[in-house]
Amino acid sequence: MLDKRIFRADCVLDLQDAWPSRRNRWWCILSAPAVGKIHFQSCPGLPDLKTVEHVLPCIPRWPNSEERELQLTPVELEAFQVGGLSGKSYVLNKRAPMACALHCWGSQLGPCPCGCRSQGLSPARLDAKGLFGVLVESEVTGCTRHIHPQEAAALCGMDPNLRWGTECRLALGAVGQLASPVQAVWVFSHAMKALQTAQWKSSQVDPSTALMAYRAWLLARCCYLVKGLGPRFPASETLAHVNIFVEHSSLPLRDLLETIEDTCQDKTIQLCWEIFSKQKVSRNLSPVVAQLNDISRSMQIEDDFTPTRCCFLDSRVSC
Repeated sequence: MLDKRIFRADCVLDLQDAWPSRRNRWWCILSAPAVGKIHFQSCPGLPDLKTVEHVLPCIPRWPNSEERELQLTPVELEAFQVGGLSGKSYVLNKRAPMACALHCWGSQLGPCPCGCRSQGLSPARLDAKGLFGVLVESEVTGCTRHIHPQEAAALCGMDPNLRWGTECRLALGAVGQLASPVQAVWVFSHAMKALQTAQWKSSQVDPSTALMAYRAWLLARCCYLVKGLGPRFPASETLAHVNIFVEHSSLPLRDLLETIEDTCQDKTIQLCWEIFSKQKVSRNLSPVVAQLNDISRSMQIEDDFTPTRCCFLDSRVSC
């Protein structure tokens, strides 16, 4: 039984509201009386990233050993009916959100690599609920394989450049169990805002800005993943913000946060967004400011500016 002195707030979040993947998860925040109840609700609708191709427009080429491990076994080829009409329903559809990732992806017909099962799912279970999974055509072998764990991570809202070890099917099972970081950013931003407010009576954290910043950084990491393959990402509002992080797209989140020199605030993706945005504006304005200085010197502007000259200079700044 929950202690009556503890506040509880909960909500079911649909990942599809913010990222192109179907994944519903229940989130709950328990808070102490000193903090008070932390109110949060579903993510705001962010419909600009609707489909797989907005995040992963092409299939990367992975090391041969990883491609072979993920390749369908003869039993799996028969079960998924690859090449038939039924098999097409398992192929990754780039024009739609990805299906909800599951822990059993890659191990439904055999032992689970994590050790939770010593054999495949029972025939009764398979007959009742069928197979689940997402398949792609390998760019290396041309054969059908399970989705790579880093591809699945990208589509579940996780950094796709993190390496998961040498056992791809084990890693795929891990991705299938995770709670999406996209949703975690939304929930923990509300918690951090409440904690800062309780301690300092104010907070600069804005959950909507934090979510927007994380999505832009994550898309920058997706661009970095397929860099050199020449993919074309569909236009989106988030893609337009990627340039804020493009200079740091090679950095995982932990290293990205270490680039922040401000030690007086909690280091967050929102703070990165705000600092990098200001730096971008400053660099973009520098040539304009230099040009204005040159114009001023060439015009030998006197102390008492005429209205005409003031309007001219103001119009150059606004551009």
